[in-house]
Amino acid sequence: MQPSKSPYIADRVTYDKPTVLFLPNSNVQQADLYFYINGRKYDIASDVVSDAFNQYMSGGFTGIVMNEIRVKRSMAYTAYGVDRTPALQGKECFFMGYVGTQSDKVADAINVYMDILNDMPADSTNIEALRAALRQAAQTAKPTMRNKAYTFAAWKQVGYNDDPAKVNADKINAITFDDIEKFYEDNIKGKPVTIILMGDPKKIDLKAIQSKVGCKVTKLSSAKIFNSYDELFDVLMQ
Repeated sequence: MQPSKSPYIADRVTYDKPTVLFLPNSNVQQADLYFYINGRKYDIASDVVSDAFNQYMSGGFTGIVMNEIRVKRSMAYTAYGVDRTPALQGKECFFMGYVGTQSDKVADAINVYMDILNDMPADSTNIEALRAALRQAAQTAKPTMRNKAYTFAAWKQVGYNDDPAKVNADKINAITFDDIEKFYEDNIKGKPVTIILMGDPKKIDLKAIQSKVGCKVTKLSSAKIFNSYDELFDVLMQ
């Protein structure tokens, strides 16, 4: 019997240049856009500023992404952008963004989203409301009686020896907008962006996308994706 390797988290494919992967689908009205950026090695020391960044970017309709893409321009049904952390320290974090929009608005949505990633709008006026949201999220994350053992094990797995709400309370109260901007500068701005999109090829302006992102669009075959992962694997490993 071989010893268990649990918890096992596979290493991520990393990208060192802009990449656009396109799955054409003529049968859909809505297009799905995903934005991916390689991240840092995970350490719980960055948890509070990561949560603050996520709240600033995707805290409902007041979040930067929804505000810029939906509220101001009405070009998406939903949109978000968050820093994702793994279940083990030392594994890679990554930025994941999403926009759901009509196929004929894809190029415009990508333009706006890339502008956010390249030059995040700055608004420090709601920092106290952001702190309050972080405090509330920390308190509501407490486990129920039935899942305490699982939750405690997950906390310990990433490096916590006590309730993260207690450990991070002072950091939450002290978080500033400068901290959020530094996190953005260190982990998002200027990093290569991988875009994965699915939509109607007759309505999507691929030339405009290529011009904005600075690379060719790689088309994927749905038949090969669902029947064989070889083509997708080759693209991701380039």
